[in-house]
Amino acid sequence: MLKQATQDNVHVVVSLAKQRAYLMIGEEIVADSPISSGKAGHSTPSGNFSVLEKDPDHRSSIYGDFVDRSGRVVRSGISAKADSAPSGTHYVGAPMRWFMRLTGEGIGMHVGILPGYPASHGCVRMSSDGAKLFYDTVKIGPKVDAGDHSFFRFEEWRRGVRHSLSNRRRKRSSAAWAANCLNVSRSVGKKNFLATVSESPEASAM
Repeated sequence: MLKQATQDNVHVVVSLAKQRAYLMIGEEIVADSPISSGKAGHSTPSGNFSVLEKDPDHRSSIYGDFVDRSGRVVRSGISAKADSAPSGTHYVGAPMRWFMRLTGEGIGMHVGILPGYPASHGCVRMSSDGAKLFYDTVKIGPKVDAGDHSFFRFEEWRRGVRHSLSNRRRKRSSAAWAANCLNVSRSVGKKNFLATVSESPEASAM
């Protein structure tokens, strides 16, 4: 299925409520990955976005560490906007592997820690396998739809009612929803990352 991917038929749906991202080719969900979106005070924006930039080895321009000349971390988890560098140190941005920029303010999708709940500074964190697969498949330009999508269902996507999904109230258990998602994950020659959680120390930044 991934061989059929083009700039015109690939798009991404990010469910902030379910903390999952869906790689779509046409009307088919070809990959389903866990995510961690923005925490309270740094929420991931909802809306329709386009991939503006791709960088496999991106680093945050805001969040990172102060390190000395030898590379030793003197202060970690700092904000370059709010914190002052101790004498003899310099700023090193947190790694954001397989970065896909969605906004001019720096929000994007990239590898990061997945604790099972929103924990980023606004970006959409993904597992290493998930982030690379999305990065390799999505080109600059395709749309990314981020929002609630609490009741995202494949049948409704096929009928073209994407924009009304987050406004509908349905009496549908989360267990039933999860069962529906399980059967749309496809074998893509990589790990089934419905159950993949990154153990990488990378990117607690955004």
